[in-house]
Amino acid sequence: KLILTKEIREKILHYHKQKCSPERMVNKKQVKVGISTIYYWFHNGHLGLTKADMLYPRKRKGVKKQASPNFKPAGKSIEERPDVINLRLDNGQDEIETGLLTKI
Repeated sequence: KLILTKEIREKILHYHKQKCSPERMVNKKQVKVGISTIYYWFHNGHLGLTKADMLYPRKRKGVKKQASPNFKPAGKSIEERPDVINLRLDNGQDEIETGLLTKI
């Protein structure tokens, strides 16, 4: 496991101020750290950089919608329908037995 030393940190921050990417730091500038490690240090705050300091900041994931605890379905439940409908005496009641359309 690689530890972020003061020397490595100063080298990375120096090249970051010159707007070098982590790939360029490793390949051309002879920083002896993996590219993914530098990105990890950038995004997890080990180098003391804020999002405004980064050349291409990482986008955050979108917030997923959660179901409302007070959700009430539109219309009546199928369990609350009259018993006469279960006999199916009228035409058309066997096609659509539940039937309050909310969207058209």
